[in-house]
Amino acid sequence: LLLESLLAAKAGSAPQNGIARIRALIEADCLREHDFSALAQAEGLSFPHFRRLWRQAVGQPPERFRSGLRIALACRLLVEGATPVAEIARATGFPDPLHFARRFRQLVGEPPSTYRERYRLALPTGG
Repeated sequence: LLLESLLAAKAGSAPQNGIARIRALIEADCLREHDFSALAQAEGLSFPHFRRLWRQAVGQPPERFRSGLRIALACRLLVEGATPVAEIARATGFPDPLHFARRFRQLVGEPPSTYRERYRLALPTGG
């Protein structure tokens, strides 16, 4: 009985380990267009099962998670440099600057240019 319960516990954690590995991969390279179906299959999971486990573990679909990482990168780029917003949109994986601005506003609560003005002023100036 002890062996059966240990095997069951180990089998139950295997999909969670796969989710953790996929999450780490996305966090390490959020600009890449990951094929979530292929990643799931590599972990021995069907895509629907993967999405279900992912949502349980992360709280949002994998595409939205990746988008959030890209927006976080965009936030940093907006306040650290003078790169035009359209170029930041492309650099963070949004081929359409309007889509980027819409998604940015949904997640951050204000347009990218407003975000840049607000938080760039808060940065200490060197000199």
